[in-house]
Amino acid sequence: MHSQLYIQRNVVFQAKSAIIALLFACVLMVSCSQSSTVIETVSLDENSVLLVHSENISALISDSGITRGRMKAKVQDIISTKEGTVWYFPEGFYMERFDSLLQVEASVEADTAYRFLKTNVWRLVKNVKGVNLEQTEFTTSELFFDEKKQIIYSDSLVGIKEHEDETILYGIGFWSRQDMTKYTLRKVFDSSFTVRENESDSLKTP
Repeated sequence: MHSQLYIQRNVVFQAKSAIIALLFACVLMVSCSQSSTVIETVSLDENSVLLVHSENISALISDSGITRGRMKAKVQDIISTKEGTVWYFPEGFYMERFDSLLQVEASVEADTAYRFLKTNVWRLVKNVKGVNLEQTEFTTSELFFDEKKQIIYSDSLVGIKEHEDETILYGIGFWSRQDMTKYTLRKVFDSSFTVRENESDSLKTP
């Protein structure tokens, strides 16, 4: 079962590649379950080919005709690399997921984001912040979202702040289902630790 992504945007593209790239852009939020996490690598180098450049992205995400969420970004590039096609959001990214009543049950934002079309895995980096329906806040420098397994995970330092609670719980390593409930925080530390930005572009898995 595939989801459809309806996008209103200004597109600057290379004519011969645009149709192929836009076919990729129609696939989002596929559902199935497996047991292991996905290892992703990407090299945005001189061998990469820009297929589509888009600005002022505002997209609704639907599944079987039902609206499931919304995505916003200032810039989106669809790039062909030696590892496969990648969506690249270099100037900020925001996504929210709706429940059956169209309430926001979870949201996430980051300075930079990637989506690997080959595996349907997202990578969010730099100033990553997630919020669930109970207004619990999750902050980290790097976060992954696997659409197929419907899980969120990180191997970086993660801070968790409960709603109206000033105490922040820190741990290295995090796992949660996609609505950011029933989460697991590993290697827990006290609130004297602070989240440090991870500037590395290397990918990590829990």
